[in-house]
Amino acid sequence: MDWWSELWLNEGFATWVGWVAVDHLYPEFEVWSQFVTEAVQTAQQLDSLRASHPIEVPVKDAMEIEQIFDSISYLKGSSVIRMLSNHLGVEVFLHGVSDYLKAHAYGNATTKDLWAALSKASGKDVETFMDPWIRAIGFPVLAVAEEPSQIGVRQSRFLSTGDVKTGEDDVLWWIPLGLKSTQKVTGAATEALTSKESTIRDVDEDFYKLNADQTGFYRTNYPPARLAKLGAQSDILSTEDRIGLVADAAALAISGDGTTAGLLNFISELSHEKNYA
Repeated sequence: MDWWSELWLNEGFATWVGWVAVDHLYPEFEVWSQFVTEAVQTAQQLDSLRASHPIEVPVKDAMEIEQIFDSISYLKGSSVIRMLSNHLGVEVFLHGVSDYLKAHAYGNATTKDLWAALSKASGKDVETFMDPWIRAIGFPVLAVAEEPSQIGVRQSRFLSTGDVKTGEDDVLWWIPLGLKSTQKVTGAATEALTSKESTIRDVDEDFYKLNADQTGFYRTNYPPARLAKLGAQSDILSTEDRIGLVADAAALAISGDGTTAGLLNFISELSHEKNYA
């Protein structure tokens, strides 16, 4: 890193690599379910507060650095790296990281240097869609509205208090939708949401889930009936999916964006759960 402002380049990346290494050496451990429980949820609990801070914080004096050695730099940093690597593909991502490390061996580097290397490796404008995740406070919740054979999705900032004020919802996040479904879907936003709202067409009304394996750093607010149905379909959901659905439903019930009844109905469908991640 070039200066303490980019602490996350060290700590967030090192945290993610540690989980990747364990998963590579011991895939039977299924560590990503633990990552979703420990890293993602801890980071989201802190980042849903107004008092949170961006991953990359301007540091004017080295005496200020103790303030940013926290879950945002480590856990949110590693979570957004996981989100990006999953979107680009881990092999492409690591190829870009390898080029980045070789180019800056024995020297200092910045976040822009990492984005440039990943953009070259992937052929995508990584800096444009990742900068808000690094430089803005908070993260989004994706509200889902159902219509026959299609769903509408709308992003807004998530606060645990549920009282987002004017001027607090100005960030436009790039959101990888990660749609799980039993049939092919169409529409402009099937890969990532790059506007405040969009429509996904030809969605299987029997089964779909956004944010597959909980790789995206956002919450999803489903209609109560859909949430209950996902609970009944838990056998076709990954452990990460189930953890994410419980965490999202609980956080949304607390904020008032969801309901306690919806949360309890969903949990009741998981009475036979045998995974204690």
